Amino acid sequence: MKKIALFNLLTVFLVFTASISKGQNYSFGDFVGTWHGTISSTSSGGYNDPMTMTIESNGFYTETSGHLMPSLYPDTQECEYEASSNRMHWWYLGTVWGGQYFYDHFYYEVVYFQNDTLEMHYNYWDDPEPYPEVGTIFLVKESLTPPPTLLQTEVTNNNVSLTWNEPVLGNGGMANPTSYKVYYKMGDGAFDLLETTVSNNYTHENVTAAGSHSYYVTAVYNEGESDPSNQAEVILTTPAPTDLQSQLLANNVVLNWDEPDNSEPMAGLMGFNIYHKYGDDPYDLLMFVEDNYYAHQEIPAGVHHYYVTAVYDGAESDPSNEVMVDVVISGFQDELERKTALYPNPVSDLLNVSSEFRIKSLLIFNSTGEVAYRQIVDAYSYRMNLTDLATGLYVVKIETDEGIISKRVLVK
Repeated sequence: MKKIALFNLLTVFLVFTASISKGQNYSFGDFVGTWHGTISSTSSGGYNDPMTMTIESNGFYTETSGHLMPSLYPDTQECEYEASSNRMHWWYLGTVWGGQYFYDHFYYEVVYFQNDTLEMHYNYWDDPEPYPEVGTIFLVKESLTPPPTLLQTEVTNNNVSLTWNEPVLGNGGMANPTSYKVYYKMGDGAFDLLETTVSNNYTHENVTAAGSHSYYVTAVYNEGESDPSNQAEVILTTPAPTDLQSQLLANNVVLNWDEPDNSEPMAGLMGFNIYHKYGDDPYDLLMFVEDNYYAHQEIPAGVHHYYVTAVYDGAESDPSNEVMVDVVISGFQDELERKTALYPNPVSDLLNVSSEFRIKSLLIFNSTGEVAYRQIVDAYSYRMNLTDLATGLYVVKIETDEGIISKRVLVK
């Protein structure tokens, strides 16, 4: 008795399962479009041929394998979907004899149809089960709105150039979208629409913020917007300054350094932070400068330490190397300072220097520590013509019989 009940239960389950397969809720419109795949058979010698099938909304179809196309009477092939049996019905005019028209009919049951992927198995006129060994059709529907492909980026002077391949249909033809939409996000943010363009390229200008910049592109058609292309990422780096050097001129320290390596795409470089500490004190920010040099003037005697960082849009680099300067100022330096004059200051052309001590020579250094002027004097006063010097801050090194003193002067 238990065996009979179990058999009946299994029978109900199989009937129920079959009813699920047969009772799919499709319509003929679901099959309209262009499909690519294969038609195969493992019986009667077997074959596995590529197939591209186009089903029109009026029921007319074409396919490239030849297995479901007429050989004698072209343009007679039609198809329909039978919802009651979950089968596609294909037919075409096979022969004409004595005024009679004879059609060839083929039935394929739909066994899988999801995510634009379709699998059908051959089925006879009224057989309850299909025969995949006789014929199997496996197709993927061609999108009418294919996405752009191979999105690439190139960074030049903080401008990100985007290029991508135009979308292609499954048969190799161009899809011809009406426009493209470029989407962008920075870091872990959300993608937002950046621009709409009709070309397959776009330049995102003035991208300066340090970090990750990501993009994707979609194609816009009359039928709607495509899926996204691949994502492309640009990372703007924040390299540090290098080769920080110092030069001591009396009690003035002239610093200069190499700008960061720009072999990789850099974030927008805004300038440099100079950090300083005196003795055992902690480092403090001394100055922000836009150029790669700085003159720290009239500093007290003792040990001074410096390092430099690069300041970018939204970020600061690691430190450069550190330099140490030991400043020693004798008491006689104060007397030289009092008894030596430099005027006018600022100066535009002629600069006068005078001292109670005989002046032996004059040297003028620019802000990078390079010699911009040199003169042997051997007098108590001298007038220098500075009209050839560029505008900026300079250090005048005055060598006297009694010692050397440095004074700063601004050339305007």
